[in-house]
Amino acid sequence: MRLELRPEVAVAYKSLSQRARVLTETWVQENLYCPACPSDNLYSAPKGERVIDFSCPNCDEPYQLKSQSHPFGGRVMNSVYEPKIEAIRAGTIPNFLFLQYDLRALVVSNLFVVPKHFMSQSIIERRRPLSEHARRRGWVGSNILLGNLPTDARIPIVEDGHEVSKATVRDSWN
Repeated sequence: MRLELRPEVAVAYKSLSQRARVLTETWVQENLYCPACPSDNLYSAPKGERVIDFSCPNCDEPYQLKSQSHPFGGRVMNSVYEPKIEAIRAGTIPNFLFLQYDLRALVVSNLFVVPKHFMSQSIIERRRPLSEHARRRGWVGSNILLGNLPTDARIPIVEDGHEVSKATVRDSWN
């Protein structure tokens, strides 16, 4: 596993958040494996797919990627609230990948996965709707309450800039 991000994949983007998204999504496609099975690849979900960013070509496990340049705390801003809750109720919620990167060094610093069976309605917090003056007024987002997860729900894949062995990750998953 290479921990370096490739800046050339994001040169077409001006927005820092779009650059970060392209950098980290590309890194996952090129470097990450499925923790649930022996597959060494994850494939991008079709554009516009709700809730899912990647899936395993072997076992079909779905994944959603959350990435940021600072350590993950007890609460992580997430996407729209209702589809997330619907996915939990329907049993189609994905596993979550939490990737922290160092923007200066352009490397993955930390990465952990939370298996979907830990994702319950008590882990998803509804945010206030956007104000009537907002461009997307009425939109309701969500937060993932990582602080409400048991400690064994976080399976490290990269810790402090060092890869955890696949065997250890897959043993922890099982």
